[in-house]
Amino acid sequence: MKDNLILSPEILLHIAQTLNIPMRGLVAVIELLDDGGTVPFIARYRKEATGNLDEVQIRDIEEKLAYFRDLTERRATILASIAEQGKLTDELKARIEARSTKASWKTFISLPPQAPHQGHHRPRKKDSSRWRSTSGNKSPLTSLSKPSPPPSSMSTRRRNRRRSP
Repeated sequence: MKDNLILSPEILLHIAQTLNIPMRGLVAVIELLDDGGTVPFIARYRKEATGNLDEVQIRDIEEKLAYFRDLTERRATILASIAEQGKLTDELKARIEARSTKASWKTFISLPPQAPHQGHHRPRKKDSSRWRSTSGNKSPLTSLSKPSPPPSSMSTRRRNRRRSP
């Protein structure tokens, strides 16, 4: 198994509350998973340690654990990269550490800071090449529903012979 990150108590509490699982059982499952135990093994043979958690609950813990470990790794990588560039401020570090979901990371990282809009902008003109048809409302599938004419190299006699039973 890859390097097992230790999650903060806030994240563990969040997982326990989200999944409605006692903290003691959560910590026991994490330890058993980190030691190489599989979900079915833990569910069947370690009930006393987990507080009788079933396989579904243990699998949910495993998914949340992987999610938050990945998030913690990303956070550390981003902080190290920004610090390496010499652009890490206390405010930026606090904003990065406050992100608790991958979705919030995507919006935080992908959107550059923007200045407020100044006035109105002109709407774009419609580009006629982007529309499928400029003459009428023809469906692009209508040409497929009609039989195509036979190739011109066939003689009329051969075509007629092929049609007759």
